[in-house]
This record gives sequence, structure tokens and C-alpha cells, in this order.
Amino acid sequence: MPLQPSSKDTEEMEAEGDSAAEMNGEEEESEEERSGSQTESEEESSEMDDEDYERRRSECVSEMLDLEKQFSELKEKLFRERLSQLQVRLEEVGAERAPEYTEPLGGLQRSLKIRIQVAGIYKGFCLDVIRNKYECELQGAKQHLESEKLLLYDMLLCALPSSPHWSGLLLLLGLVQLWPKLS
Repeated sequence: MPLQPSSKDTEEMEAEGDSAAEMNGEEEESEEERSGSQTESEEESSEMDDEDYERRRSECVSEMLDLEKQFSELKEKLFRERLSQLQVRLEEVGAERAPEYTEPLGGLQRSLKIRIQVAGIYKGFCLDVIRNKYECELQGAKQHLESEKLLLYDMLLCALPSSPHWSGLLLLLGLVQLWPKLS
């Protein structure tokens, strides 16, 4: 938009022009003629200003619409790029290649191995405890059986007198092997 001189500058130029005209001896215009010409120039400049403003406004609006269009296109392009990046990352995670997947997975796998080892050691200790309890119970049962056999044998020795049926009874009870030891 071309710059127009302000009304103050215009008045100064007219004053200089008037003084130059007076020096040349020209006649001075009457106040009415000057004010009439000023009003005409003001109307013309206001019409020009309105036209310039309207033209400038339409240019700004079209430029703004163009910028908005460019912005929406860039925004859409950025969205598509981000979406494609996310799809690539998702594919990497699916293929177990993504670092944000593989690093935590490696930590979890190490933790899993350690837990499996600890569980195996704990299982071994639990099995040892169960085996020891079993062996203790078995040994206690055997000792109890032996002591019961000896008690029964002692009761039989005291209750039965020497008889021919004694050796047959001992044979039936399975105490024949103990007889020579006890006799």
C-alpha cells in the first residue's frame, strides 16, 4: 500500500506553496476555495483509503486462508508421519526387535532364570527334607517292628513251656532265625 502523506504534511506543503505564490505575486485563494479543495481531497483520500483498506483486507483474508490451508496440510502430513512411525514401532515390537521391548524383556528373562534357579534349589531342599522325614519314619517303623517282635518273643518264651509244638510255632512266626541267637 503506497504511503500517503499525513494531513499535517499536506497542510505544510500547501502553506509553502501559498508563500511561494505570494512571492511571485499571484493572488491568494480565498478561505472558502481552500477549504472546498481540502474537503474534496479528504473525500478522495477517504475513498482511496476505504478502497485500499478493503483491498488490503481481502489480500490478508486470502493470505490467511492460504496459510490455514498450508497449516492443515502440514498438520495432516505430520499426523501421517507419526502414524507410520508408530506402525513401524509396533511391527518392531511384534517382531521382538524394538529396543523399548527387547531391553525390558531381557531384564525379565534374566529375572525369570534367577527365579527358576532359586525355585529349583528350594525344590531340592524340600525334597531332601521330605526324603529325610521318610527315612526317619521308615527307620522308626523298622525299629518299632523289631522291638515289637522281641517283646512278642519274650512273651511267648515266658508263656509257653517247652513243648514239641514250640519249634513249629516259631517256624510259622518267622522267629526261627532269632531262636538260636536268643537261646
